[in-house]
Amino acid sequence: RSKEAIESYDFSLSLNPENAYCYNLKAHHYRSSSKYEEAIQNFRLSIEYSKPTDDYIYPKYEESEQEENIPFMYYFIGDCYKRSRQYKNAEIAFRKYSELNPENDCPRYSIGIALMKQGLHKESIGYFEMALELDEEYSSYVYCLYAYALFKAGITKKAQIAFDKIIEEDYFSDGFYYYYPQFLWAIDKHEEAFEILENGIKEHPVYPDLFYIKAMFYYRMNDRKTGNKFLNTALKLGFDDHYVLFEYAPELEKDKEILEVIEAYRMKHSKGKA
Repeated sequence: RSKEAIESYDFSLSLNPENAYCYNLKAHHYRSSSKYEEAIQNFRLSIEYSKPTDDYIYPKYEESEQEENIPFMYYFIGDCYKRSRQYKNAEIAFRKYSELNPENDCPRYSIGIALMKQGLHKESIGYFEMALELDEEYSSYVYCLYAYALFKAGITKKAQIAFDKIIEEDYFSDGFYYYYPQFLWAIDKHEEAFEILENGIKEHPVYPDLFYIKAMFYYRMNDRKTGNKFLNTALKLGFDDHYVLFEYAPELEKDKEILEVIEAYRMKHSKGKA
């Protein structure tokens, strides 16, 4: 169906090569198929041919505000860059989104995420703070990002206060189970870190990030056998996400044994698909 859908969009565009809506649909199709460069190209064409009077938005969310098309498309361009790990380009696109939609919290925390992905944790903190100021309701997701950024920037006391607030509010997002165990591990509360992580795994047993974090903890304990076991579990759940292990633990990026485990899994399963 993917091929037929693209052919259908291409036919429509052959009749009207300035059809911004069709470029938009085509871009989202490529994005959902993880073809991010093609998606970005079509989002940009949609922006180029969009008119201020256009009232469509894709996708249309029920009971949501109808955002301006062009700012919203810059978000998707940034998201495609982020998914393809082109974090500086993601930051640039999110900044354009913020410029065109300054009252929305989403572009602010999106810039913060892009900065964190570049290792610029201290620089990201202000953007999470701005997002929290703009968000009328308490956002556990953004607050977790804010707490994690504080932790990674070395501002430990403020990070603890932020995580404590999340716990007091009893309002956990997925990010809490990613970030709080790492914070606890860093302050030598290993048992508690494992406990929180296990709670996350019970709630979300198919989230690969949680198993990458678990593998990371065992590697840091120098328990290679158990680390490799959970690394293989993580790879099974989300092989394409294995880069997050090295974002969480850059010291493991040149570990030959870990790279061999990843390559062995890739080779085994690429043969299975052949």
